[in-house]
Amino acid sequence: LVVGEKFDRGLEHNSQDIVCSLFNKIVKKLIKLKDGNLQDSEYSQRAANALSESLDAARLCSLVEYLPSIRDLISDAEFDANPSNTIESNLSHWKLVYLLTRFINALLKLGRPMVLVLDDFQWA
Repeated sequence: LVVGEKFDRGLEHNSQDIVCSLFNKIVKKLIKLKDGNLQDSEYSQRAANALSESLDAARLCSLVEYLPSIRDLISDAEFDANPSNTIESNLSHWKLVYLLTRFINALLKLGRPMVLVLDDFQWA
């Protein structure tokens, strides 16, 4: 999987939004793989399973607030729209880092390489 996001010079950026956009692109690519060849389709399903196993229901619901396309990837999970059932409705920076780290680790354990490109990050 190769995804990228670009920071533009001179513009105000919310770094968290750009990083979440990058990870949302990963999820969307995984969703597209569902309709690919058998190997890609199986990888997409294994990725969905790995994410479900890596994050408990409350953390997965919290992550969906930042990566909404996870709902389409993990179709068999029940996502509660009630924020009171999530860890927190507004995740702290470090909790988001933790969740994204678990996200990356779950996907990397599947054996396919991943490239994340944050172009012009110095403008963040």
